[in-house]
Amino acid sequence: MSTAHWDLHTDQVSWQPGVYRLLGRDPGLGPLSLDQLLRADRPALRRVVAAALLRGQAESGLVPIERPGDEPRRVQVTGEPLLDQDGRVTALRMSLRQLG
Repeated sequence: MSTAHWDLHTDQVSWQPGVYRLLGRDPGLGPLSLDQLLRADRPALRRVVAAALLRGQAESGLVPIERPGDEPRRVQVTGEPLLDQDGRVTALRMSLRQLG
């Protein structure tokens, strides 16, 4: 399992190396911002992220990942909002795990 973390206050993003591999992103490009992630052409991934950010609820889903020259992958993605004492989302932690 690999994790990614977005801090909404500082706009800092950190991805473990496995996130790049699972999402098919070149590590030299750096991690996606939340805006970029929400614009990505992956509706299931957008749904998980939006639920965590907008509703402040953990959400999971299967995200199909297709990369040229590679077998399609199914990735289990869980988005977990981190809340402050007033219940506002301050960060998002995402866990990704390839299935099968």
